[in-house]
Amino acid sequence: MRRRVRYRLIAHHGEEQAPAAGRLAVLVEARLRAAGVRVPGASGAGGAPTQ
Repeated sequence: MRRRVRYRLIAHHGEEQAPAAGRLAVLVEARLRAAGVRVPGASGAGGAPTQ
C-alpha cells in the first residue's frame, strides 16, 4: 500500500504548479491594475498582450 501512495506522489508531483502560477500572475496583474499601475503586455484577462 505504501508503495502505491509513494509512487502516486512522485508521479504526480508538480502537476498543479503551472495552473497555480498562472492564476497567481492573473491575480497580481489585476491588483496592480486596480491600484492604477499600467501592466505592459497584460490584456486585462491574463491572455495575449493587447496593442
